[in-house]
Amino acid sequence: MKIALGLITPDHLKADELFLIDIKYDMFPDDKVKLFKKGQYLALWESSYSPIHKKYTSAQKEYPLAALPWFIDTIENEFWNHKPDPDALPGKTNEVTVIKGEKLGINPMRNCCAEDLFGYSFWNASRKSYISRRARHDWYIPQYMLEQGLMDDLKRISTELGLKSYEPFK
Repeated sequence: MKIALGLITPDHLKADELFLIDIKYDMFPDDKVKLFKKGQYLALWESSYSPIHKKYTSAQKEYPLAALPWFIDTIENEFWNHKPDPDALPGKTNEVTVIKGEKLGINPMRNCCAEDLFGYSFWNASRKSYISRRARHDWYIPQYMLEQGLMDDLKRISTELGLKSYEPFK
């Protein structure tokens, strides 16, 4: 497992931390979800109310920056514009790669953040949860959010950070 980067404090950013965007989940209107650049990583920071602890808690998921163009291109080319391979094994629906020594993947989900809501799990098997200390970081992203602007935001971020240029953000 990789060493944790340390939780971001959104109101007190360090020199290597940069706020990128707020992400709104309709099904979780009281949660705060923010995307940051932290060094050479993307960090998805979340704050939500814990009924068990009766307070707001924060969590963070981390991915190498170089994974952002892979995520964008994989969603668009392998999932949205999928052309079935007649030689592919039955049941292969996910994509897996290793970027900067971290094992990453994307899985389609039938129940992403809510019942019968299609989306994707963008995961990092090389990092442990800050809360449970169990392996992997999972970012659940409903497809409609990507289609309604989040994909454009991610492409703009990739272009602005010099990772990969996407039209019309050049």
